[in-house]
Amino acid sequence: MKISLSKVFFLQFCALYIFTILYPRGITLTYSPSADFFTLIYKFCLYFTIAASMIYIFIKILYQRLHLASYTFFILQYYIVSIVITLFLTGTIDSGLQSVFYPICIYLFFNEIQDRGLILKISDIFLYCLTLLFFINTMDLMMNFTNIYHITFLGHVQVISQFGIIAFFISSYYLMIGNRNRKIALLLQILTVINCLYADVFLSKVIAIFMIIYALSFNIKRVFWKRGILISFLTFIITILLLFIDIQGYLIRYLQYFDFTFNGRYQIWRIAYQKFLDSKIYGYGVFSLHFNLPWQDSGAKGINYAHNQFMQLAIDNGVIGIVSFFIMIFYMIFLTRKIRNFRVASLFLFSYFCLFIVMFIESVTYYPYYFIILIFQILYERLEQVGECQIV
Repeated sequence: MKISLSKVFFLQFCALYIFTILYPRGITLTYSPSADFFTLIYKFCLYFTIAASMIYIFIKILYQRLHLASYTFFILQYYIVSIVITLFLTGTIDSGLQSVFYPICIYLFFNEIQDRGLILKISDIFLYCLTLLFFINTMDLMMNFTNIYHITFLGHVQVISQFGIIAFFISSYYLMIGNRNRKIALLLQILTVINCLYADVFLSKVIAIFMIIYALSFNIKRVFWKRGILISFLTFIITILLLFIDIQGYLIRYLQYFDFTFNGRYQIWRIAYQKFLDSKIYGYGVFSLHFNLPWQDSGAKGINYAHNQFMQLAIDNGVIGIVSFFIMIFYMIFLTRKIRNFRVASLFLFSYFCLFIVMFIESVTYYPYYFIILIFQILYERLEQVGECQIV
């Protein structure tokens, strides 16, 4: 597949964009002197891609070539509402730059990609980047380099499940359709399950089990005689054995120390709910509200992370934010009925299902990881429109 020089430069920028979206924040959260340097790199990439996207979209508008599909309103309305409320209440969007402004840039940029070859190359970049990231993170988990503070190479252990949903989606797509990069996709899928199981987070283990069940459900007829699928089956057996060994100590620890408050989350939810009652309609602005927990010093800044997507939306933008966010999500779920390939449609639905599970104990809008699923749904629909969905 020959690609023109202009497309090569465009792909290089896409690679930078993807690098920024998937940036391993664990290297910015450690207590080492290099953390500030890696934070600076991330901020540079973030601001550069935002600025470049705005210039690119402005040029598109200037020449009346901006592609706005029917679903544009349903996707962007949540972010526009969030920005307006945050600006009105706080006068700045700093706290929500990567949470609500960056997804707008991501959407407007990737929505302009109409070329089939570019879409396939972008999918490859995501596949290669995620495989590399999960390989490094696996080494990190096994050798226990950074997770003394529950920090891994990818970031806090809680984000591994969100990363895992993206990685499982992309690897499954490559294994379902086409004959290219299947070995890399299989490796990524195995690494994803391993990371979710060893993240020392109960939710990640649950997500991993769902992933294994889903993967086997589409390959059960071939599981005993196809070599590639046989590897998956053996991986499943080994995983179950490891999980069985691990879960004994895990359950004992939880039964001894678990106070049924979800590791302090109940206290966070209780305080967040009380704050929500004080500003039900429009909240306090995206990640703008900081509140202290009972065990924190009174002089501490407090936290702005509710560890629950519903509570996060409630304190960020109130009832307005809750309604607008789920309009976006449920509309994209509704659009899966238009996908002609049943297996791919089920993969999107499975990914949204996993996201809903994560939403119960995490605030998924803090990072734009979940938004990648929406972008891929748009790009896949574009491939179906031209009748070329296969990765060849």
